[in-house]
Amino acid sequence: MSINQEMWDVQFPQLRVRTGFHTREVYGRIKDIADRLRDIGSPVFSVVDWNTFAHIPLEQHLKKDSMSPLFGVEIPILTYDAEGELTPFKPKAWILAKDLKAFYNASTKSAKSGGLTPDEFGELQGVLRFPGGALHLLDCDQYDYIDINPASVVQAFAGVQTARETGWPVVITSFNDMPKIEDASNAYAWEVRDSVGLRTLELPSVMWDKALKYVMSEEEFDDAIVNTIGVAAQLKGQTLNRAPIIHLDGDLMTLAREGQEYRLKMGQIKEWTKEYEDRFILEIEMIQQKQFDSYFLVVADLIAYAKQHMLVGPGRGSSAGSLICYLIGITEIDPIPYDLLFFRFIDIGRSDLPDIDIDFADSKRYMVFDYLKEKYGEVNVSKMGNISTLKAASVMAQVGKKFNIPFGETANVKTAIIEYSSADERYGKGLEDTLHKTSPGISFMERYPEASECMGDLELHPSHYGVHAAGILVCNEPIQDFCTVNAEGVAQLDKHGAEYLNLLKIDALGLRTLGIIDDTGCVTADELYSLDYNDPLVLDVLNSGRVSGIFQFEGDAVRSVTRSVDVDSFAKIDHLTALARPGPLGSGMANLYIERASGREPVSYEIPQLEPYLKDTFGVFLYQEQIMGVVKDIGCFDWEKTSAIRKGMAKSKGEEFFNSMIGDFVKGAVSNGIKEEDARRVWGEMVAFGAWGFNKAHSCSYAAVTYWTCYMKAYHRLEFAAACLRAAKDDTQTISILRELSREGIPYVALDVDHSEMNWKAVDGKVVGGIMNAKGYGPVTATRYIDKRNAGLLTEKDKEKLLKAEWKFSDLYEAHTKWGHFYERPELVGVSSGNPIVNMADVADRDNCLVIAKLTKKVVSDMNEAVRIKKRGGKRINGQSIFLDMFLVDDSIDSALRFRIKHEKYLQMGLEIAETAPLGSWWLIKAWKLPEIDMFIIKNIKRIDQEYDINPAGFKPEPISEVRYESGNPYPMGDWDKGGA
Repeated sequence: MSINQEMWDVQFPQLRVRTGFHTREVYGRIKDIADRLRDIGSPVFSVVDWNTFAHIPLEQHLKKDSMSPLFGVEIPILTYDAEGELTPFKPKAWILAKDLKAFYNASTKSAKSGGLTPDEFGELQGVLRFPGGALHLLDCDQYDYIDINPASVVQAFAGVQTARETGWPVVITSFNDMPKIEDASNAYAWEVRDSVGLRTLELPSVMWDKALKYVMSEEEFDDAIVNTIGVAAQLKGQTLNRAPIIHLDGDLMTLAREGQEYRLKMGQIKEWTKEYEDRFILEIEMIQQKQFDSYFLVVADLIAYAKQHMLVGPGRGSSAGSLICYLIGITEIDPIPYDLLFFRFIDIGRSDLPDIDIDFADSKRYMVFDYLKEKYGEVNVSKMGNISTLKAASVMAQVGKKFNIPFGETANVKTAIIEYSSADERYGKGLEDTLHKTSPGISFMERYPEASECMGDLELHPSHYGVHAAGILVCNEPIQDFCTVNAEGVAQLDKHGAEYLNLLKIDALGLRTLGIIDDTGCVTADELYSLDYNDPLVLDVLNSGRVSGIFQFEGDAVRSVTRSVDVDSFAKIDHLTALARPGPLGSGMANLYIERASGREPVSYEIPQLEPYLKDTFGVFLYQEQIMGVVKDIGCFDWEKTSAIRKGMAKSKGEEFFNSMIGDFVKGAVSNGIKEEDARRVWGEMVAFGAWGFNKAHSCSYAAVTYWTCYMKAYHRLEFAAACLRAAKDDTQTISILRELSREGIPYVALDVDHSEMNWKAVDGKVVGGIMNAKGYGPVTATRYIDKRNAGLLTEKDKEKLLKAEWKFSDLYEAHTKWGHFYERPELVGVSSGNPIVNMADVADRDNCLVIAKLTKKVVSDMNEAVRIKKRGGKRINGQSIFLDMFLVDDSIDSALRFRIKHEKYLQMGLEIAETAPLGSWWLIKAWKLPEIDMFIIKNIKRIDQEYDINPAGFKPEPISEVRYESGNPYPMGDWDKGGA
């Protein structure tokens, strides 16, 4: 080799690197790319995808690295036919940033137009321009360098020829589909095209040997290397621009004092005590110290506007812990009576803006975005982007499709997938662990080794982009000065990127419940904001089980817990909001709370010092704030460590994280006079709680929305029911609401030819369904019918036709309508034991039962999944370990309950159901109800809609009873008809 050749590979910069953010065309995460370039000694590299989503992750990843990032993007060059019409052919040129503000304005212009014309590309300033695949469309004065890469010898030869003819400088780049050749299997599985040419990141010597020596001389290659190094030296040292903190003229202190006067005048604060004043001063000083004044003014101004046009939620998340937020109208929760922590909202140790999430009526949320654009300028406001990554199930589907693997083979593995929280050190490795640690995964690997090889590496790979459901970015300067904004007004960054660039992010969420209350038209926002939160008539809505349409209380799990608690205060609603989730329910803490709240078990504490923190929740840890108080006061944690605990709970970090701090807690507790063994026991209880602890500020805010809906049901029953029906998510929810009306004796008709409008409404003391409840009457036909009726042109024939149509919701009790004769006479379906067929909702814990139910879903799982083995203390099930969960519904419940065929009986009765039973089929089931959870274990089962007739003509079933049968008598369950199914 010549001396020049020996120097080729030393410190060679890669000017055009494509990443997995170049979706569906490239495989490789930022880390994969950086590792490859570090291996081949590249000191500088630029990411050049079709978008700029990778720029912020790139800079963040390289912050502690010796490599330097550059920033680029592809620019499609627009082409036109002879008639001047735009053609779909858009070859890609590309640019690198010299001036980042000019660069992002250029990338935004391209993104909004779908590309640039040759003249527009040539006029770009503040960037270096490269023709890429559009060399033949551009004049030489429209680009700065000719780029040559080894992916296409034909294109490389054309570039060299142009350079020889024009004397224009040449640079050498890669054009990668993957970081290195060992990634070929992963790239293939992700459907990155099978390409000719060199499509990996390589040293110049490899590019020369594989391709470029055939199109240019060694001297020309030497010169191109020098040019490439020169470009990198010219651009090296860039960092992304940060937006200035948002500014809005105004005086936060004055606004807060005005809010104080208003709250006192309205009676929402009874007395301005020293506690209020001290809290006010603490918060205002912290906000001003961190220079957050304008941020609070911006949000307060937005919410003040919104409240003039729609119902705005009382708060969401930690912002409800701020007295200042309450005084200036951002929230409607006074944090003082509920002991909500301000430092849960603004972290002493952080300089970034706190999150203020706001709920707006979903039907009017668009007005919020329009207002911000009008106030701050259209280019200063954008929607926030979102990067979707491949989850384990998606990888299974993708790879299965690519390798032509039967659906059933991948489905078995999907049901066994191990899921980790985002804070877990194994996050992103769930599929890899599933394949190596579960029976379905191991079996799959044995049958499909090539497919299995690449599956684990695809998890969390960038998949596609979209728009964040709620995020709005606001700035005093154009957003496109800091990042690319596309034609839909969506910034090419996610929430983490927005925080990194210091862009103000407002989460404006649409809450359906607020839209429903708004739609009733019978209550004002001020009326709701001023409610007494302990009205017995309102609380009785929950105690009486009238929860259809009640925010957060419609699910069967929360209904089950609520039935066991006397809801005699707003605090109980708050407690139930925190309790009725999978973590507390599965841990047994919900049952402990129920026993103590009901007085059946005395309240006790691990140590007396816990009483101030747990007294209000009957000695049970419910909230993250309780943990924070204990570690700070008893464990002597400073705010930095306390905040770390908060973050750990918020991100569901595991025991390993929490136990890293046990020594500090025990030391602090001992210094407070607590025995070491007691301190360790308290710590263990808190660690067990930490995985599912709830943010009290959030639960308190949402408990207020729950109370609002209870208030609507107590005082505006018909209007609220009609609004709920108009906004029902599906037919199941509609039926649930109508059943409740029926049980209360409130009349409803599914359709009235003389009074029905398009949708549900309250009229003359009853609820009347819309014309669209009739089959064949869509929006157009229904509108035509109503217009004729309003004009007095409706004929008897029109009415008769509507009456003869099939009506939805005319039958609310499908099971009893079809199988009422079996409920009345169980022997007709083979029950010879004399036991009754009952409703699911009437079955008490630990009772045996016979039920008739419809199948809505089925899931096959493995007892030897890693997470299940862990719960059993590492014990594996020998032999057959597959089980089946059937999700079934009857007339007494609104959402399906889980019925399990255990692994011991799976081959006998579950396998055929798993493989052949259709959804919607009807079953007679003998089962035992598990305690403290809405789940049944199946003892025997048989399908009835194939073997038996639906209700015989003339048989009239009794209405479904609300009276429960006697619990506590687990009657002997003989097989039906001496042999069962």
